[in-house]
Amino acid sequence: MKSSRYPHAARHLLACESLAARITDFGNFDTHVTYSTGLRRQHDRKAGFWSLLKA
Repeated sequence: MKSSRYPHAARHLLACESLAARITDFGNFDTHVTYSTGLRRQHDRKAGFWSLLKA
């Protein structure tokens, strides 16, 4: 992903986190926590992106 798209992607991930709190059964899908943990593991070096989630 181009770094210019990081703010947009960060907003989407935060929106997903907010919506995930309302889901009671994820069925066969990963929870948001599991998904975001895997995303962090795969893309940990993208500090510019992750810093937007802390802001």
